[in-house]
Amino acid sequence: MADEHLRLEVLRSLRLQESSPDPSFLPLVRLAAQLTACPSCVLSVLESEVVRPLAWWGWPSDAMPREATMCAQMISQSSVLVVPDARKDPRFMHLPSVNGPLGVRFYAAAAIQVDGEVVGVLCVLHTEPSTLSSVQCQSLQELAELAASLLIQGRQRREADDHAQRLYDLARASGDWMWELDAQGCCTWISGDIQAVTGVHPRELLGSPMPPEWLVDDKGEPLNPPQLLSDLLATRRPLSRVLSRWDAPQGPVWLSRSALPVFDAQGGFVGYRGTARNMSSKLVAQQHRREQDERLQRLSAEVPGALVQFVVPAEGGDPRYLYVSAGLSRWIAPVPEGTTALAPFGPADDMVPDDQARWRAALKRSVNSLRPLQVEYRRRSGRGPQRWFETRASAQRLPDGSTVFHGFTADITERRNLEASRLENEVLRREKAAAEAANVAKSEFLSRASHELRTPLNAVVGFAQLMTLDTANPLPPEQAHRLVGLRSAGQRLLDLVNDVLDVARIEAGGLKLKKECVDLGPVVATCLVTMRPMAAAREVVLLAELTESAAVCGDAMAVEQVLINLLSNAIKYNRHGGGPP
Repeated sequence: MADEHLRLEVLRSLRLQESSPDPSFLPLVRLAAQLTACPSCVLSVLESEVVRPLAWWGWPSDAMPREATMCAQMISQSSVLVVPDARKDPRFMHLPSVNGPLGVRFYAAAAIQVDGEVVGVLCVLHTEPSTLSSVQCQSLQELAELAASLLIQGRQRREADDHAQRLYDLARASGDWMWELDAQGCCTWISGDIQAVTGVHPRELLGSPMPPEWLVDDKGEPLNPPQLLSDLLATRRPLSRVLSRWDAPQGPVWLSRSALPVFDAQGGFVGYRGTARNMSSKLVAQQHRREQDERLQRLSAEVPGALVQFVVPAEGGDPRYLYVSAGLSRWIAPVPEGTTALAPFGPADDMVPDDQARWRAALKRSVNSLRPLQVEYRRRSGRGPQRWFETRASAQRLPDGSTVFHGFTADITERRNLEASRLENEVLRREKAAAEAANVAKSEFLSRASHELRTPLNAVVGFAQLMTLDTANPLPPEQAHRLVGLRSAGQRLLDLVNDVLDVARIEAGGLKLKKECVDLGPVVATCLVTMRPMAAAREVVLLAELTESAAVCGDAMAVEQVLINLLSNAIKYNRHGGGPP
């Protein structure tokens, strides 16, 4: 069983199952039939279950089960097998090819051996009994060996084709096309793929020097000083991923070239063989990314804050910062890219301890829920006092389980100060409103209380005045004296109540003065009438000396009140029986 496995491995290495009947074997089978004087010849391969013909002459081409053919005998036989009459041979007389419609009587075969294993059979057949001479047997054996040589050559050819295809695929993998130069730098071969990239057909370049190509750096810019690819090829050294620019007819093309110098057996330089890869799209994309990065840097430098990008590992812990712009560098230094830190600025020790705990708790909630991160915290800065910062970022889960955040950090110190000022102003406003409400309540109380007090006081003072002026029923001297005191005290209390009312009206804004021309004659006359009883009681003489045009600018009621107050004070504090000097 082990030998059969090895035989089938050799047969598979020939890859005959991939081939249809091979016409290259037809001359061989026809020659075998002629040399053996047989009408039919078949060259077959012995597969695991069937015998499959590769070429035949005068014989049907159908495959047959291996055990139903005489060829199966050849697996274990190395010499030529000759069967003069199969109908009389007990090994084959029962086979369908013998006792069936084909009626095979004569059969002779030679094994086809490859790598020491029988992989096929070259056989001749006749419907009449026959035999072979020793020369014919030798010829059949030699033809079988020739068939084996052809099979081995086919295998070698296919292996060479595979090797060539493999080399071609590897070259294609390392470049978009291949090229070859002679010792003078002229193109001797270029693969057709160059036309798809540059629009130039290979035949336009064959026999001519390579078009001039300027060497460039990794950004696609010419080297300084300028250098041509031909200068580099003149050194006859290997090239590896050398970047150059070719101004092709359809536009500039950036190329990456790799090549090896070729030398003959005597060490003479023959030329170059190499590959070329189109790098135009890659360099354009890199330039676009650089422009985007520069644009992002310029924009981030103008915003009042810093752009941040950080990733939290799947196992948790402090984030690792991938990018931090310099928008807040005037206040605090950003952490370097790739650094693992609690916050994007400065060491964790600079953060207020309570804020450190709040930062980590907010970050953990955002990692678990993938909800946006928003946290405010305070940091100490070597350039000034403690400042407030706010970080906002959106969360995104990565395939490895880590979480990446894209966000923004802003200095909110001024905002927090404004909020504190607004809170303080709100407290002051409330305190002021409370004081004003208390003042209004006080004024209202005083107004009501004064009104309630003035009514009975007016009655007391009025009745005291009537009793004093009642000459029909005079009081005894002692009671009259007491009545004078009662009247004086009542009048004093009434004056105090009136003053309180005036103050309450002023505080409440209820006392409104008019600005007009006031004739003092009527006002003074009214005041004298009002104060005459008080003056008579003190035997004080009241005199008024006014010109006809005496007038003031003011409120008539207020002027009258002022004059009454002045007269009242003059009477009260004058001597008894006094008068003008």
